[in-house]
Order: sequence, then structure tokens, then C-alpha cells
Amino acid sequence: MKSPSIKIRLFLFILFIIMITLNMWSLRHVNIIHASAKGSGGSAIVVDHFPYTDRDRIHWYLDHRKELQEIYGVPGKDEYSILIWGIGEGFLNPEKNYKRDLYCFMDIHEKNKCIEKNLYLKVRLFKNGDEIKKEVLEIGYSGYSYSVDKQGKLIAERNGG
Repeated sequence: MKSPSIKIRLFLFILFIIMITLNMWSLRHVNIIHASAKGSGGSAIVVDHFPYTDRDRIHWYLDHRKELQEIYGVPGKDEYSILIWGIGEGFLNPEKNYKRDLYCFMDIHEKNKCIEKNLYLKVRLFKNGDEIKKEVLEIGYSGYSYSVDKQGKLIAERNGG
């Protein structure tokens, strides 16, 4: 009779450890490793410890939008597109890693100026004159995007139909 009780306790203990680990992961501070603003409205940010869930990724961006503009100049004031990449293994030399799918930063003047493509979030802002028409946040390659309405509410959409 004691055997099932021990198994249940062990299961609950492992479940508790997993929950604490996931909670600690989600509370880690996002480190911005590099930010690059291009004149054409395209920008790229490389981060470490980005949130895991769609909701947390979106809210991180919405909460840090002003800070990104003030400190890094990302995004510009007109229509824009921001790519938020994961740092992965760090910056790589494209000559030594030519078989990998890399995203390279031309504003880095060192041999190690590329990262392996690991897209966390893509943000696009569309305007009609000075009026914001739509801001769309796409989650990596998941096929899901969210738009922010005028009241700040997130509207989920499935990409590609």
C-alpha cells in the first residue's frame, strides 16, 4: 500500500520542480545583445533569455517599446518592421558557417557578425499618413500573428488562411 503513495509523492515533487523551473525561466531578465536600426524602417534586435510564451513575448515588446525607441532608436517614427532574434550560439563568422542559415549585421565590423536565424518576434507597423493603421506582431515561424487595436486589445489571427 505504501508503494503507490511514494510514487504519487515522487510525481508531485517532480511536477513541483518543473513548475518552479518554468517560473524561474519566465522571470529571467531579457538581455538585449545588439540592436540595429536601418534607414528604410527595418530594424533588428538580438536578445538572450526572451520569454517562452506568445503572450509573454508580445507583452515584453509592448512594455519595452518606448525604451527600445529611446535607447536604441528602434523602431523609427514612420512605418517599420522589427525582427527580434535569439542569440543562440552567439555571433558567428559567415565564412566558417556558410552552410548555416544566417542573419548578418552589416553594422558589425568584425568577422563574427552573423547569428543563426532564430526569429522570436516580428513587429510591423502600417500607417495611413500620420494615422496608425495597424500594428502586427508575428510570433516567429509559428503562423500566428496578433494585431493591437486602438484600445490596446490584442486580436489573434492565423497566418495563411
